[in-house]
Amino acid sequence: MDSIFKQYLKVTDEQEKQLLAYADLLLEWNEKINLISRKDTESVLEKHILHSLGVYITKEIKPGYEVLDVGTGGGLPGIPLAIMCPDSKFTLVDSIQKKINATQDIAQRLGLKNVTCINARVETLPLQFDIITGRAVMRLFDFYKLTHKLLLKYGKYVLLKGGDLTQEIREFEKTSRLKVRKLHLNDYFSEPFFDTKFVLEIKKK
Repeated sequence: MDSIFKQYLKVTDEQEKQLLAYADLLLEWNEKINLISRKDTESVLEKHILHSLGVYITKEIKPGYEVLDVGTGGGLPGIPLAIMCPDSKFTLVDSIQKKINATQDIAQRLGLKNVTCINARVETLPLQFDIITGRAVMRLFDFYKLTHKLLLKYGKYVLLKGGDLTQEIREFEKTSRLKVRKLHLNDYFSEPFFDTKFVLEIKKK
């Protein structure tokens, strides 16, 4: 029987193997430190890994792109994206050292050569990126203020958020003068979990 990934995505057998191995390693580390909610451990494939791949289905990550995952925690969404986009480079940053230790170990054990893990506050990074991503990050304008200098001139945010975002998006567009494109993930994935989950695309220019 195909995994949930092959139901929705064009994944190779090797990618499917890596995604399933990642789930096992995430749960292994979650026994030691809190990377995901304990109540989600039975649905880690759907609620964490497939959700992370909502960024992948936008097709915004191109070969050669530099991608920043802000507040990566245990590698979400960075590690699933790195598995699916082996020709792009991913920098995973988190301000909590023990979470970066876990993520670094997981990336090494999966054999991912396109992942760099950094323990730092994101605003201190001396780098710029084609894509900035993150899951359930702070309010949009606060996130933008913190990270916009890290985005290349024609770069883009591709963020995962949930719930009623109407007011938050309205406030962001008014304050930043940037437009938000909202993609509903239940147009791609049929599980009820995705009924309130969205991908937000924001171009810097």
